[in-house]
Amino acid sequence: MTLEKRVIVCDYNKCNRCGICETECAMAMEESLDSSLSRIQVAITESIHHMAIACQLCDDPPCVKSCPRGALLQSESGSILVNEDKCTGCMWCINACDFGAIMPNPTKKIAFCDVSCIKTSGEEPPCVKACPYEALTFSTMDELSSKQRKDVINKLFSPRLMVS
Repeated sequence: MTLEKRVIVCDYNKCNRCGICETECAMAMEESLDSSLSRIQVAITESIHHMAIACQLCDDPPCVKSCPRGALLQSESGSILVNEDKCTGCMWCINACDFGAIMPNPTKKIAFCDVSCIKTSGEEPPCVKACPYEALTFSTMDELSSKQRKDVINKLFSPRLMVS
């Protein structure tokens, strides 16, 4: 039995842009406190919402298809890996990513998106564990859909009828 793919999801109602997830990711992936090396980035959406963005492990990733050098590949776990020897820094993959998850590595001038911290065992990534506001969750799409349905029901009905 294979485990269903899990992704990092941000509840923008809880995210306050503290950046702890970025720092934790940079430490886990690059052994650096430089948050620009993080695989998760906090973005401001609309004018008041903050949201952490990470690779969504697409089934048929457009970033991989867009690379003219074949520098990106998808691992069995779904992570996008960048072959640094093949990447020329054209950044076509950034334009192709529907989620804005691929970023330019500021020191190496190549793309990076590798979220190999996402284990097939279901263990929470460091950024999710470190979030003090519980804005990040590590969920399957089924779990996320179920939670969203419950949230809608709870908003529609009185607090006395809360679905758990």
